[in-house]
Amino acid sequence: MTVHKSSTRKIAVDSHSRRFSAGFIGGGTTSPGEELMKSLQLLAAQEERESTPTFSSTIPAQENQNKNKRVGLFVMFRYSTNKERMLMVVGILMAAIAGLSMPIWLLLLAQSLEIFNQIGSIIAAG
Repeated sequence: MTVHKSSTRKIAVDSHSRRFSAGFIGGGTTSPGEELMKSLQLLAAQEERESTPTFSSTIPAQENQNKNKRVGLFVMFRYSTNKERMLMVVGILMAAIAGLSMPIWLLLLAQSLEIFNQIGSIIAAG
C-alpha cells in the first residue's frame, strides 16, 4: 500500500481506490463542509486584520475628507472622447423619446375614443 499526499491530507491508496479515487469524496478532495470552514476562518482572519488599528502618517480627518469628496457631473466626463460624448447625447435623446412615447400614445388614444363616442352619439340620435 502506498501513501500519497492529497490537497489536504494523506490518504492510503490501494488497488480499488486507485481506480475510483477521482470520483469519490475522500479521494483526495475536500468536502464542502471543510471548504466552508476554511472560508469562514479566512474571513474571520481578514476581519480581525481590518479591525486592528494601523498607524499611518496621514491624519484621519484628511482620510475622511478624501473618502467623502464629491465630484461634479461634468467633471466625470473630463477624460471622455468626443465619440463617447456623442453617444451619451444620442442615448439621452433616445431615452427621452422612449419615455415620451407612452404618454403621447395615451393622448392619441383618448382623442380617438372621443371621436368614436361622438360618432356613436350622432348615429344613436338618428
